[in-house]
Amino acid sequence: MKKIFILTATLVLILCFGLTVHAADTMKIRMNREVKAAKDIGTGKGISFTLPELTDKKFLISAIEVAIFEKGEADESYSIFGESRLIENPESLNISMDFGDTSKFAEKSKYKIAYRYFVKSLDDMSKTAVAGENIKDGWRMVGELEPTNATDSGFVFYKNTMPEIEVYGISYTAEDISGPVTLRYDISQLEGVYLHKTALADGITIDYAASDYDSEDILTVNYRLTDAVTSETIAEGQLASDNKIKYTAKCEYAKLVLTVTDGWNAYAQSEGLTLKIDNETPYVYSEFNDLGRVIKGRNLYSKFTVMDDQNYPLTSGNVYYSIRRDGQELYMNIRLPNSENGEYTVERTGMADGVYEIELIIFDKAYNKYVHTLSQTLDNTAPTVTFLTSRDNVLATDYSTWLNKSKNIMFTVSDKYAGVRRCNYYMDYIFQGSTYLDSPITYTFSYPVTVTKTGKLYYYFYVYDNAVTLNKGTNSVNTSASGNSRFVSRYVWLDKTPPTVTVNADENTWYNAPMTVTFAANDYESRAGVGDISGVKSREYAVTESEALPDTWLSYPSSGVVFNTGGVYYFHAKAIDYAGNETVVTKKIKINEKSEIVGKVTPTSDYLYTIYNQATDGTNNVYVIKNTAYNTKYQYRISDADVQDTIRTDVHIVSRDDSSVFADVSVDTAPSGVAQRAVVFNVPYTKTDKSPLPNGVYQMLLTVSEVKNDTDILTSHHNVLGCEVVIKRSAPPLPQINVADATDGKNVTITYPDETISGSLNAAYIRTMYKKEYKLVFEGAVATGEYLPYRDVLTGIKKDCVVTALYTDAAGNISTAVKRIYADDSVDAPDNSILKDGNTVTVEEGRQANTYYIGIRREKQKGIDKSAFDFLN
Repeated sequence: MKKIFILTATLVLILCFGLTVHAADTMKIRMNREVKAAKDIGTGKGISFTLPELTDKKFLISAIEVAIFEKGEADESYSIFGESRLIENPESLNISMDFGDTSKFAEKSKYKIAYRYFVKSLDDMSKTAVAGENIKDGWRMVGELEPTNATDSGFVFYKNTMPEIEVYGISYTAEDISGPVTLRYDISQLEGVYLHKTALADGITIDYAASDYDSEDILTVNYRLTDAVTSETIAEGQLASDNKIKYTAKCEYAKLVLTVTDGWNAYAQSEGLTLKIDNETPYVYSEFNDLGRVIKGRNLYSKFTVMDDQNYPLTSGNVYYSIRRDGQELYMNIRLPNSENGEYTVERTGMADGVYEIELIIFDKAYNKYVHTLSQTLDNTAPTVTFLTSRDNVLATDYSTWLNKSKNIMFTVSDKYAGVRRCNYYMDYIFQGSTYLDSPITYTFSYPVTVTKTGKLYYYFYVYDNAVTLNKGTNSVNTSASGNSRFVSRYVWLDKTPPTVTVNADENTWYNAPMTVTFAANDYESRAGVGDISGVKSREYAVTESEALPDTWLSYPSSGVVFNTGGVYYFHAKAIDYAGNETVVTKKIKINEKSEIVGKVTPTSDYLYTIYNQATDGTNNVYVIKNTAYNTKYQYRISDADVQDTIRTDVHIVSRDDSSVFADVSVDTAPSGVAQRAVVFNVPYTKTDKSPLPNGVYQMLLTVSEVKNDTDILTSHHNVLGCEVVIKRSAPPLPQINVADATDGKNVTITYPDETISGSLNAAYIRTMYKKEYKLVFEGAVATGEYLPYRDVLTGIKKDCVVTALYTDAAGNISTAVKRIYADDSVDAPDNSILKDGNTVTVEEGRQANTYYIGIRREKQKGIDKSAFDFLN
């Protein structure tokens, strides 16, 4: 019997690792949480270990019993497994243990090796005992710090447990209308699901579970994808930590198998999972066709036909639409219901004008996305029309204002969306023509105004854009439809007839200043009923010294133009009507600045001797010529601004008693270069037959004319009373001396009769120049030559006396009457009659008339003998 010492040190296990082809043959040993494969022992796998020696030297090991203890998955403690092995009389404590057929070991069970010593006392070798029997029957665990206790950190061996793997489903990131979305499908769903065409390229995430009862095992999961149709492996490799598989090869059906290995040559494979991939993107097969035209109206419309796999209508998935106008989002992601025939209709009413984009966002059932955009333009607005006037373009006409030229009706038409297509134009309700365009956005039309008509012409236009209506039945447009139209009209007023101008002056006539020149301007129709009278807008004038038209014109005053200064002028009269027609009439205006008689007509100084007396009638001078004068030179002064004029004075001496008694004389006074000059003329007091003018008062009437350079004669003063001339060559009537009795004597009354030869001599202002005188000589008194003015009745004559009455006319002619008066009527008185003949005396020229008393002859009815004056001749 071998003496064995029990070691106090911890059992040291020598673990030998090995790989098996099959995961079921692998046995693991573990100590202090370190796991190794069992080493080759004999024909199988096992372990070798050294048992401790006894610490009590009084005993010897007679036998060693080795047993395997098992703790099942559900057990709480170890129990002996199978039969133990007894090693009698061991030569060594080094034990090798072959596990033998490992199939007897259960998976998920743990096994420990226990031993117990049978010992004999050196004192009594006949007896055998179990060492430490009092504790767990002497069983001690190999590889434990405390051999009586089985711990997880102590030595244990067990059969490698097969790993497990289960695939629950897959997930991948796709896109729906909201953006990226993670799609998850379990195994049961995958049969009817198609994956997005880029699902594998983007990566699918495998939802699986891989497990191993052996917690220390490090599991590795590998995948393999094969083409389910060709069985060709298209991708394989270790599954990444994110469980995502990616591959770029294209296939329609792929088979996925996952394999999990535990590092101990044990593995498990998932059931093959078939993935169906939808490699086709849906598309729009047909849509609304606007033929490149703009849609008239407010309906946004299109019927879309959407196709999917192999030209089958898209009946599943999701179809959305969004609408933008001029880049601004109006509607976003509106879902359309699925259609059995793949037709999806977008229709919106009441939409404003603009360029629209209908964007279809199509997802098939595999979430393959297709975005399709249809542009459609709506235009429900008629074109805008802006008329151009002459301020905008010199070729353009103006409207509702009178014009005198046929220009062009010009207007700019703008249509933002459909463009300008057509314009129909009319004049006075008669169609004139049409203009067709290629739909420019802006175009300026130009139509000539008629040159054959005048008056208020009515033009109107219908302007169309290029919009067309939609046809839902054909999913297109009605190309024959008319676009939006705009009606515009304008009046063009044409007056091409200039106004008439009439000036109230004759070019061949001289007019005295101030002369007011007026002109009338009228506007008439070009012909009856045309209605092209624009009316006179303005009247202007200019005064020049030549016929050339002036550069500067003045506004014509309604009162006319006054010419105050003499001369030859050119009066230009201009009338402009409201259409701009202009008439200019030029008239030569000959203005005479009327001469002015300055002062009175007077005899010249060298002919004053022919004047016996002078007076005034209150206004004009009265000149009494001597009874011996037969002509007198007179003069007056005239002022004439036209210093080149010759002044012609026609003098007409006419009797106030009989207009047929007259004398005429004419004199021309040449220009002197100064405005004021003296006009001298000699007036004979004889008629045309040279016989003397009879007694009476004569008016000297002056007719003054201005003889112009062109020999025209202008009479500026006609029959102007220059003065009056008194011709008296005979004695006045005889005074009448009447005597009457009075209480205190005799009263004498002298009557001086009116002139009988000429009534005009009896005018008061003439009579004031007559002198009434008397002389009273009493009997026995000394005679004197003193005559007294007779003013009233001579009274109280009581003595005989002689009364002499002296009657002197304005020219100094005298009549004398003498009467003797007797104080006593009883006395036989002689004849008391007086001389009836007047005392007519001829006074030599240049002297006042003198009275010569030659003597008194008492002959009745007889005066002084005329021969008494023969000596004067």
